[in-house]
Amino acid sequence: MDSVGKAVVVFSLLGVCGLYGLSLTSLVEPPFVPLEAVASGGGRGWGSGGGSGGGSGGGSGGCGEYEGQLVRTRGVLTDLRTTAAGDLLTIKANGSELLVFVFLDSAVGATAASARKERERLNLGYGDEVVVQGKVQSYRGRCEIVAEKVGCKNETANSSVSVFVSQVAENPEEYEGRRVSVVGCVGNVYKNIFYLGDEKGKYLMRVNLKSFSISRPELKMQKGEKIIAEGVFAYNAENLRYELNLVSVSEI
Repeated sequence: MDSVGKAVVVFSLLGVCGLYGLSLTSLVEPPFVPLEAVASGGGRGWGSGGGSGGGSGGGSGGCGEYEGQLVRTRGVLTDLRTTAAGDLLTIKANGSELLVFVFLDSAVGATAASARKERERLNLGYGDEVVVQGKVQSYRGRCEIVAEKVGCKNETANSSVSVFVSQVAENPEEYEGRRVSVVGCVGNVYKNIFYLGDEKGKYLMRVNLKSFSISRPELKMQKGEKIIAEGVFAYNAENLRYELNLVSVSEI
């Protein structure tokens, strides 16, 4: 074999070894970092941030030692808001709170049906314990994690956890006729109905008190209070709208 042939063989072997090395590194999980450490930027370098909520991060010191790093963390889901590009989760642990942006794979050119299917596969509800894997960035003065959907793992075995108003609003047919527990903030309260909304006020769910045995004064609901309303979600053909026929209410 001439020198040129030997060189080709050597470079081919080096290329194969390099690809093998990359495959090994891709199998290595990123380090686990407690949620409170991520949220506080490791306790140093806390800055004003300048990210774009699902785009590139802010300054190099916005989240301290974790800025731009790929990490894993764990927390309990306390809020979920839907956007055109994905879902914005709020998870908490040890008194700290962290935002997690989860991109929809089909966000670019997505149809409403394909977005619903992706959210159904994610299958997250209030109180779920989730493990998140993603890159840390600063956004509007806070640290957040930008995660691919596969980086969010539901670790809660209980399948009867509550859902959020936004989840029901995005896919009402999925919940029609079912008894569900819905997390939201109390809106306007009237004699026989009240409204339950998400924290941003984008969605409002009409809650029917007629089937509820406790009157409004005994409920003692305050506007803006976060509650879990359990009831049967149904379509009111007479008024051409969906509503929740209340069964029980619990405070959060």
